[in-house]
Amino acid sequence: MQFVRALYRIRKVIGISCTYTAAGAQYSICCLRQQGEKVDIVEHRHFERIDDVMTYCGQHADHSVSLHIQGKGILLKQVDNALGNAWDERYLYDVFPNFSPDHYYYTVMHGEGLFWISIVQQQRVDELLTDFAQQAIPIVQLFVGPFVLSAILPQINLYEQHYIFAGHAIRTTEEGEWVNYSYDEVQNQAKFSLKVADRPIQQMDIEAYATAFNTLLYGYVEDYALPVSQTRHNLEESMAKIRFKNNGLLLLGMTFLLLLVSMGMYQYYYQHNEQLRLSTMRQQDNVQDTEKRIQSMAKKEQLLVDLGWNGGVPKAWLLDQIALSLHAHKGIALTDVQINPAPERRRGGTATQQIVDNRQKIRLQGHCVSLDGLNAWVRQLSNLGWVQRVQITRFTPSELYGDDSQVFTLDMTYSYAF
Repeated sequence: MQFVRALYRIRKVIGISCTYTAAGAQYSICCLRQQGEKVDIVEHRHFERIDDVMTYCGQHADHSVSLHIQGKGILLKQVDNALGNAWDERYLYDVFPNFSPDHYYYTVMHGEGLFWISIVQQQRVDELLTDFAQQAIPIVQLFVGPFVLSAILPQINLYEQHYIFAGHAIRTTEEGEWVNYSYDEVQNQAKFSLKVADRPIQQMDIEAYATAFNTLLYGYVEDYALPVSQTRHNLEESMAKIRFKNNGLLLLGMTFLLLLVSMGMYQYYYQHNEQLRLSTMRQQDNVQDTEKRIQSMAKKEQLLVDLGWNGGVPKAWLLDQIALSLHAHKGIALTDVQINPAPERRRGGTATQQIVDNRQKIRLQGHCVSLDGLNAWVRQLSNLGWVQRVQITRFTPSELYGDDSQVFTLDMTYSYAF
């Protein structure tokens, strides 16, 4: 289960940390890539202009981008929680009476006996996100304040749960809950070289690394990103692209595996049939035995006919043509393909059962975004020379929670007009 879950994670991230000062903004960038269970720091960069940051991101279009802002304009508040109560937004009004959910974003972190709150103006955040969106750079997560550091503190070579670096002074419990925090750009500097795990890192690069790391391990670490609808949408879209790509690869792998199994079974039955035929030819003990062997061979040959394995139809070619027809229909994904399905038995008007011949048939199952898109694909299939008929036999909503797609089944009849 963990292996399957890991397939659907973001694996390339650019983390941007923006520090606002009286002199302007400074940008630190960290590029991370995950290969297997290993997280590699590809590079660190520093910029003083946001245009240079966007140029860098544009050169790495295959990476997801997450953003962290700190410094001037970011308000950090502490709320006592000695009773261990659950978070309630009314606590925010006690320390920030002018708070309005229409004008401010905030995020909360639970500490030992208290809450930590980071607050920022919505206008400031929205304008920054708009600047990136205009350059076709969607931000998938946005962090404010120091909370983004929580996930990477155990990786830093500082001990006794006391972390001092890059202006931050953080003390935590052994379980990782924050006890104290302060910021002093001059006083709170590490006294010796820092490492993340076994890799040296400059103090000014730690926030950018933490930003990328939180996105890379989204779903595995506590999410302190701001609840901004635009970034949530970008994150969901990025995850959907990963799921679509991996599902396609898995489908191709399963199809190839089924093809190998089908070929193996065909070879097995073919060789078995040949052995029976040779045995029948060699053993001429008497007429009765010969007739029995002939009848046995006829039954097995008929079984091959019923299964549809005697036609010499290029199954791989059929699969290839179906896959090619999907290129122009991105909203359709197949979950099952059956060529010459096993014969079905249906109850007729009498007590006997009728066998439905499924030879020269293909059954496709999957899910799609809309009926219009499915009908467009059906029309394309119907225009293929080797397709005699295409019929939608099932079109229902998905039963999976949170899945808005439609489930469908198509039955196709093909000819030998290849």
